Amino acid sequence: KFNRAVSFVGHTDDGVSVRALDLRNLGQKADRHCFSVSHVIIGDPSATYSSIELAVANVVFGRDSKQGQSFTVSVGDSPLSIELVPVENYDDLVFHLRQTDCPTVTAKLTMAPGSLPTDALDSLVDDLCATLSIMQGRKIQWIQRTAYSPQDRIAWSELGETITKNYTHGFLCFDPDKETGINLSLDGIASVFPKVREFRQVYDPDRRIVYSWLDARLQSDFLEARTLKYAIVLEALCRHVESKHADIPSNYVLKSDWRSTGREFLPRIKEHLATSFRLDSNVIENVCSSSSWGNLN
Repeated sequence: KFNRAVSFVGHTDDGVSVRALDLRNLGQKADRHCFSVSHVIIGDPSATYSSIELAVANVVFGRDSKQGQSFTVSVGDSPLSIELVPVENYDDLVFHLRQTDCPTVTAKLTMAPGSLPTDALDSLVDDLCATLSIMQGRKIQWIQRTAYSPQDRIAWSELGETITKNYTHGFLCFDPDKETGINLSLDGIASVFPKVREFRQVYDPDRRIVYSWLDARLQSDFLEARTLKYAIVLEALCRHVESKHADIPSNYVLKSDWRSTGREFLPRIKEHLATSFRLDSNVIENVCSSSSWGNLN
């Protein structure tokens, strides 16, 4: 019996490799054990594959697009055909999604990118999920991906390790029934995807801006907290853009110049506060610290 997280590598009876991470024992009954696991890989991800299918959570289709969407995007210099279709029992799953807000797989995304290296595949699917997230105003993420060989046999399958968020159904999000928020049709993915990918490559390599923007839309927070998050996202976006374009007028002094100015004047300010107002030394130090000075710029 164990309660701490462990990992293991093994093989099925058919000789297929299995790797599990963060395995936890939830309990046992008689000779049966119940486990939870955050990340499972079945097969060899380096094996050759021709197509891949992703189970995607939190996607909601419009009234006229429940048959799915097919679109083509450019990856490098090559076109890539992609199909996004609802899963079976889609209506029941969306009903459950809206009642519980728990991340629920509602769509399958299939494509045939050939055997991309793992980092290139990760970048592609993350950009696709970011595109869908922006178009629908909520966090959309894949939970499982399965690769198929040219003979249409499973080459490998991976469950996790992705970060999902609860379903967001506020006034600013896409909702085909209410039609109060974002109202972008999924057939616009082909035109939005390259802009999202370019934004990530130029300004947001870790997707922190996009993910923070999505976090600010979660309805579980108070309005004041969401407003503050929006303000932080906009401020961070402005700083990122300014850092990439030297020709953009800025109201900020260069950091090096501002630091040298602080080294010159902070001792004088500290002395003035101590002699003129007899403030406590800890208060003066907090007010005149390097971090406080940096925040003034």
